[in-house]
Amino acid sequence: MLSQQALAKGLQIEIKALTPRAEQALDKVLRAHPMLLKKETGWNMQVNKRESHNQIVVTTAKPAEVDKIRGLGYIGL
Repeated sequence: MLSQQALAKGLQIEIKALTPRAEQALDKVLRAHPMLLKKETGWNMQVNKRESHNQIVVTTAKPAEVDKIRGLGYIGL
């Protein structure tokens, strides 16, 4: 993980795979996970592929759940 930053409605995470195999696995997970997270929690996950890393933004419309997103962080999400 490169960084984690709190947002008004959630969390922004910057991550970078360190090997080609890790990058393949991360790409596969990040394609499927936003839809599953939305279905299970109602949270929105946007994944933006950058030149050397991925940016993940997870937000919610429910103020009471913002701290839960932040507490879960990269590993929990």
